[in-house]
Order: sequence, then structure tokens, then C-alpha cells
Amino acid sequence: MRIILEPTADQAEFTDYIKQHRVVLDHPSDELDIWGVASLLAQALVGYGYHPNNVDDVINSPDGRWTKEERDE
Repeated sequence: MRIILEPTADQAEFTDYIKQHRVVLDHPSDELDIWGVASLLAQALVGYGYHPNNVDDVINSPDGRWTKEERDE
């Protein structure tokens, strides 16, 4: 499995004020459970520049980003 985070085309220019970069995480197998994928995604987000506490808050949120109705579907 490979996770790549990179800026969109309109944000990909390098300037003195904004340093855009690319984060690539490779896992040797595609046989990951959802927790393994979440762990890789969290590492990629931190590597891209998001604060670790914010990433932890989102990844470890008990409700996540889904409403109760969406979770029950």
C-alpha cells in the first residue's frame, strides 16, 4: 500500500514563504486492516506538517466525522 500526500496543482509552486513538499509512505503489503491504514495515514499527515495533537484528535475521535445516522447505515 502506498499513501501519497502532495499539494494540488494550483498550490504546487515553491515560494520563499510556502515550502510545499510531498510525503510518500510505502507499506510492503496491501494486507492491512483499518487500524494499520489509519496509522499510516496519521504518520503521513504529521509528515506533511499537521500538528501531531490535531492528528491524534481526529484519528482517535470517538465519533469520527460521521453522524450517528451515517454510522448506522
